[in-house]
Amino acid sequence: MRRRINYQYVVALNYYLPHTSGLTDVARRVAEKLVEDGVKVCVICQRHDKALSKFETINGVDVVRASVVAKISNGLLSFTFPFLVRRYVKSAQLLHLHAPMLEAGLISLITRTKKIISYQCDFVAPKSLVGSWIEKILDLSSKIALKQSAVSIVSSKDYALNSRIRSALTNSIAISPPTQNRYSSDPSFRSATGFHYGFLGRIAPEKGLLNLVSAFQSIAKVDDRLLIAGSAVSVEGESIYKSLASSAERDSRIVLLGFVPEQKVADFYASIDAFVFPSVNALEAFGIAQAEAKALGIPLVTSDLPGVRTLIDAPKTGLLVRPGDVDSLAVGLERVRHMQRMSPICSENTGLSAYIDLVNSLLNKKVKN
Repeated sequence: MRRRINYQYVVALNYYLPHTSGLTDVARRVAEKLVEDGVKVCVICQRHDKALSKFETINGVDVVRASVVAKISNGLLSFTFPFLVRRYVKSAQLLHLHAPMLEAGLISLITRTKKIISYQCDFVAPKSLVGSWIEKILDLSSKIALKQSAVSIVSSKDYALNSRIRSALTNSIAISPPTQNRYSSDPSFRSATGFHYGFLGRIAPEKGLLNLVSAFQSIAKVDDRLLIAGSAVSVEGESIYKSLASSAERDSRIVLLGFVPEQKVADFYASIDAFVFPSVNALEAFGIAQAEAKALGIPLVTSDLPGVRTLIDAPKTGLLVRPGDVDSLAVGLERVRHMQRMSPICSENTGLSAYIDLVNSLLNKKVKN
């Protein structure tokens, strides 16, 4: 039996729930808010785990998954994905593509529906001839999709100006990724009297976590703690996690918390004195977790990367360090101990509001107050 297709807003991206990342979080928050506002929404993604169903509804959002024939690093290959998207957008008013995505260019050429392209980041492959070609192919796909779009979105103008495909992003609008207010008075993850540094996010090579461990161990006092929250979602990430686990076994000051559920994230922030974001390359374009930490007044130690650095008003809200430089990171960790915590910023989620306003304007639909 063929499923009836009558959606207003269709999202196409490689990964969606239960996979978690900054990209999937943006797509989820926007999709769920639109459903709340009465918009018929469908997310089309790839079935990265065979245990997942091909169709389900998550928090009111219909999710359709295309079969995957191969995994390449943290990328997916599906021959049916572009044509599944074409089928579902035939009667839709708006298609929202999240790039970089191998199929983005093809999808944009075989569909006539009005399009938004969210360009999340430059893909950074392992340094090799094959890696270089993968980057070139993904860049070309993104450029084709951007040329076909009605609107393109980046997380910041700083990132767009420094992107490998900056010429294709000239007319993009900057919208910060949606965040949440995370207020809590329960520092349940705190385990000692010393200074607590924290990281929250995916365990992946681009996050620079092995550098963070080395820098922490070079400056930490006996009662200090480094809390690392997150889980590995790739083979490369699992390798990093094993190295982190080995360090934690040898040094009790390093605490691996694993995946922290949504209802405990606020407690994590309440448990730390500084948030550290030591990413090393252009796969990182913003940092939702560091934005949430900043809103709580927590000082930041952040890599000086395009887009990522836009959250830092040094030395008021945090410190910038050289990406991939353990010594520079160690200096930042030492200096942040002497920074005062700022007052929490109680503000509306402007990123989510901007996304919703844009989508509603393209749907010719009045925004709900």
